[in-house]
Amino acid sequence: MNHTGHVVGGIIAGGTVCFIASVTGDIELGWDTFNEMKDSPLSPTQNTRTILGLFLTSLFMSLFPDLDVHSVFQRWFFRIVFILLGLMHFTGRHDLFVIVSFCAILPLLHQHRGWTHWKITPWAIAVFLAVVQEYFLAKNRWSSGFEWENVVDLLKNYWLFVIACVVGHYIHLFLDARSMRWLKFISNDSDHH
Repeated sequence: MNHTGHVVGGIIAGGTVCFIASVTGDIELGWDTFNEMKDSPLSPTQNTRTILGLFLTSLFMSLFPDLDVHSVFQRWFFRIVFILLGLMHFTGRHDLFVIVSFCAILPLLHQHRGWTHWKITPWAIAVFLAVVQEYFLAKNRWSSGFEWENVVDLLKNYWLFVIACVVGHYIHLFLDARSMRWLKFISNDSDHH
């Protein structure tokens, strides 16, 4: 699959996850939400932030497996990460700085179609992020240190983001599958990267 196909797949995955979140009642999705985004884009409500977060997580994870390929997408990804790291540093969000730093270099640690294309990868990423977040939270707690129960609670509380991570990643794997070559709109010959 080419880059454009993965972007379209990510948009579909993001829309699907937002629809699931709407059906479960975790977010409100409708014309009022879109008008709210249009009217005050610089001061979004929690609902709007959740929608954007879910959508962008799915889109990002649909592109994540191909970050190990030298491409326009990879260059833009690292430009955006550079800006985000600067913002996180100067706003004092060192916990996010560390998480984004580690996650940004992960795809470069192996060859293409290595671990980034494994089916367990999105689950491992979700657990890894929860563990790192618990580590930073534990450092600031007086009463107790790191606790695995808190990691599980974090995954339960943010289950929609775990789903967004998994759906986005799996749509990438689905679009890369050799068995999908019969669909004319999917251009995924054996050396598509």
